[in-house]
Amino acid sequence: MNLGHISGGDAENRICGHCKLNFDMRVVPELNDDQALGMIEEPLAPVFAKYPNRLSLDLMYPTALAFSCRDE
Repeated sequence: MNLGHISGGDAENRICGHCKLNFDMRVVPELNDDQALGMIEEPLAPVFAKYPNRLSLDLMYPTALAFSCRDE
């Protein structure tokens, strides 16, 4: 997993109302999309429960099978 980009707020001296974290996760062929997302969602479950409707997970790009190209 690559935690590639974190952004939030508009100035160093202000508390931001939101934060966005973009990450990239490359999976092995034996792991499907649902299993990979479960690996992210499961540890975040307590945060989802404590702050309902404050966290979202969205795919940035369509997924491709491991070790393949989208056009294959």
